[in-house]
Amino acid sequence: MIRFFIGCAGATFVTNQFWCSLMFAPNVIGTANATAAGWGNLGGGVTQIFMMSVLFNPMVESGIAPDTAWRLAMIVPAVMFLIVAISLKLLCWDTPTARRFDVSVTGKTQKPSMMDYCEVLKDVRVVVMIAQYSACFGAELAMNNQLATHFRTYFQMAAADASALAGSFGLMNLFARSLGGITSDLLFKRFGFRGRIWAQFLSLFFEAVCRRICSPTYSWCRRLTRILGELGAYTRSVKDPGKLSTNFHESSPRGAASSCR
Repeated sequence: MIRFFIGCAGATFVTNQFWCSLMFAPNVIGTANATAAGWGNLGGGVTQIFMMSVLFNPMVESGIAPDTAWRLAMIVPAVMFLIVAISLKLLCWDTPTARRFDVSVTGKTQKPSMMDYCEVLKDVRVVVMIAQYSACFGAELAMNNQLATHFRTYFQMAAADASALAGSFGLMNLFARSLGGITSDLLFKRFGFRGRIWAQFLSLFFEAVCRRICSPTYSWCRRLTRILGELGAYTRSVKDPGKLSTNFHESSPRGAASSCR
């Protein structure tokens, strides 16, 4: 049940990216979107450390059973999430000039239906983008979920230490995603939309290379110092295409409302 609600909370990432596309001009949307996404995903790293070192461990040390402590710890981020959600709803504007976004400004007169989404899936470019985004952001979510367990299983680390190292993967969002957006904007200025395509391809290519090298089946990666170095390279590669994927939408030839068509 907790994983279900965490997944629902993760959907706010999509609204965040759409919101950014309404707030910033096309020539800087890559950098703006990347920074917002990266600093938001930074929470994936901070949470690894916060939940263990600030909440779970002190509760256990105070005499609370571990099985109860981790459930109590989950209440804190849930309350924080609700506070932020309510604040955003009541205090923030949808666009620089309007408090609430009206879909009619895009030329649409009806709200999208499920069939509209099915129609979009007929475009092979959309399907390719779904696969690419699954390969990068999907990999990032899997790493956030399993990295601490990997360190505990393969290197017999204490839970707090494993969480801290796993948190470093998310903490690299502080700059990694922004670099992806900046790179995409620079290549877009130099080569147009094709520049964004090349940035995406190269990032995904090196992500695949790093992922292969990082495989636990290689004895090379069974030493902690080596796996940490490889993790740094992999992190840089896996976070760039996640941002570059969303940049395609905002700068596609038919504009932000084109759904990549």
